[in-house]
Amino acid sequence: MRSLTNRGATLVELTVALSLSAVMAVFLLGEAARQQRVVQEMAVRSAGFSTLETAAQVFHGELGGADPGDLLTATPDRVVYRATRATGTSCGLSSDGVRLIQAEFRGLRVPVPGRDSLALPVPDTSATWRMDYRPITGPLRSELCPDGSAGLVIPAPAGAGVAGIPLRVFEVMELRFYSSGGSWWLGARSVSAGESIQPVAGPFGSDGFLFELLDADGTATSDPLQARLVRARLATESGDGQALGGSTRSFSRRDSLTVLIRLGAGGS
Repeated sequence: MRSLTNRGATLVELTVALSLSAVMAVFLLGEAARQQRVVQEMAVRSAGFSTLETAAQVFHGELGGADPGDLLTATPDRVVYRATRATGTSCGLSSDGVRLIQAEFRGLRVPVPGRDSLALPVPDTSATWRMDYRPITGPLRSELCPDGSAGLVIPAPAGAGVAGIPLRVFEVMELRFYSSGGSWWLGARSVSAGESIQPVAGPFGSDGFLFELLDADGTATSDPLQARLVRARLATESGDGQALGGSTRSFSRRDSLTVLIRLGAGGS
C-alpha cells in the first residue's frame, strides 16, 4: 500500500500553486518596473543638477574675475566681456613693451600674441587714472627689472607705464545660449581668436536662461558700464514627457538656479 506522504499533487493543488506563482510574478514585474522608474528619475534629476552646477562654475570662473567696465555687450541671452588670463605688477617699460615682476606674475596660461591683450592703469591727470588696453604682439620673454630682480616683458605697443601698478592679460570672450539639435546650450568662444561657439553646459529649456545686469543699488540696467552685478537665471527641463520603465506614466522635471556674480569682487 502506497504511503500518503508520497502521493502526487491534485489538480486543485497545481492550480492554486500556478495561480500563486502568477500573482507573485506580476508583483515582482511591477516592483522591477517601479524600481527602474525610480533609477531613471534619479538619473534625470542628477543630470539636471550637473548641468546647473557646470553652468554656475563657468559663470564664476569667467565673470568672477571681471571688473566693472569689463562687460562689453550684454543681452538676455548673450554677454561679451574681457576675461582675465593672467595678472602681474609692472616694474616699468621695456624697449618694446611692459616689464613686470616675475615673482608676482600669475596666470592660467602663457599670454598668446594675437589672442590676448594687456590692460593696465595709466595716469590720466594728476588725480585720476584710466585703463589702457594694448594688444600683445609677441611672446613673453625674460628681462631684469631696473632693481636687478627677475622680470618678464610682455611685448605691446609703446605707451605710458608706471612701475608698481597692477596689470592684467585678457582676451575678449563670449558666453551665449544657442539652439542646436533641438535643445538649448550654454556656449563659449574667444572673440579675440575668432573661434566658433562651443557648448559648455546643457541642455536647457527654451525659456531656461536669462542674463541680467544690475547696478550698485541692485536695479536692472541695460548699460554695461553701470553694471556691478551679473545675474544669470537658469532652468533645465528633463524627461521630455517620455514614459519610463515601460510604464504609461510620463515623467518630466524642471530644476532651476540663480547665479549672482559681483564684478570686481571675485564672484559671490
